[in-house]
Amino acid sequence: MKSNSIKSLQKGFSLVELIITIGIVITSLLGIAGLLGLSIRSNETFRQLTICKTLATTIAETIIVSKESGIISFDNLSATFNSATKKPIKAPGPDNIYGTADDTGDLTFTVGPNVTQPASNAKYNRTNDLLLNLTQQGYRYRIVVTPLPNSNNALTRIDVEVYPPGTNNPTDRGVYKISTVFGQYRTSLNDVN
Repeated sequence: MKSNSIKSLQKGFSLVELIITIGIVITSLLGIAGLLGLSIRSNETFRQLTICKTLATTIAETIIVSKESGIISFDNLSATFNSATKKPIKAPGPDNIYGTADDTGDLTFTVGPNVTQPASNAKYNRTNDLLLNLTQQGYRYRIVVTPLPNSNNALTRIDVEVYPPGTNNPTDRGVYKISTVFGQYRTSLNDVN
C-alpha cells in the first residue's frame, strides 16, 4: 500500500508528453512564421499598388490639364502620348506634363520620415524624408490614345497603365490602369463668352 501512495504523489511530465508538447509548439511557430511572410509580401504588394495608383492618377491629371488649358491640342494627343512600349518612369520636364519628350531625370517619391534618423529629428521636415527612386526601382508606364468608334473623331479614350517592378502584362498583379475619355471641346465654363 505504501508504494501506491508514493507513486500518486510524484508529479511531472513523461518523455512522451514532453515530445508531443514540443511538436505542438514548433508547429504553431511555423504557422505563425508563414503568416508573417505572407503579411510582408502583402504589405509590399499594397505599397506598390498605392504607388502605381498615385502615378497613374497624376499622369492622367496632367494630360487632362494640358488638354483643357490648350497646351496640347485635342488633335495632338495621340502624337504626343501614344506609346506601344512601356517607358521608364521619369520626372516631368519643364512643362510639368508626364509622358512628353522633355521628361528627364529620376522620379523620386516621398514615403515619410526616415526612421533611421534619431527620434529628436523625426519632425515633419522634408530634409529628412525617406525618398524612393521609382526610376531606378523599375517602375514603368504606358499611355495609349484610342479614338472612340462612331464618334466622328470627337471623342478619344486615354489609358494610362503603370507597371511596378517585375511586371510585364496589364493583367499582372499590381499593374494599375486608369481610363479617361476626352471630347474635342473644353469642358471649362470659363471659355464661354
